[in-house]
Amino acid sequence: MRRLFGILALLILLPLSAAADPDLAGTIFSLVNGQRAGGGARPLTPRDELARAALGHSKEMLKLNYFDHVSPTPGLTDFWDRIMREGYDPRASAENLYRGFPMALNAQAQEVVTLWLNHPGHRRNMLSSKYHRAGVGIATDGKVIYVTMVFANE
Repeated sequence: MRRLFGILALLILLPLSAAADPDLAGTIFSLVNGQRAGGGARPLTPRDELARAALGHSKEMLKLNYFDHVSPTPGLTDFWDRIMREGYDPRASAENLYRGFPMALNAQAQEVVTLWLNHPGHRRNMLSSKYHRAGVGIATDGKVIYVTMVFANE
């Protein structure tokens, strides 16, 4: 019985720990900054407010089973609303989204950044020198993973 409880606890906690995996967020952040350096843009600095806005959106997309920059939740319609709700008031902002299947950390981070690089709008967001701050938020249930990266300036 004790062993069964341990297995059940592990199955319940594993997706929760993956939902807040700081290593994956940090690896994505580093890969994006590597791309920016190659294009001559200064590195992005992480901001907690932007990470909270990104995480909230990833969690909501997972919970409500949608994939879009526009939220069905009143008051959180777009990334600007989500950023402002977290207390950050940027002059400009943008958002990149990813949805896929969970995989090993480095492979996942590489896939996210590669897909963004291959999408003209997401590529522009990642490499734009007008953004100096960013936050990454990740949510997964073990079957699907959502990644949101919010870019902003001061």
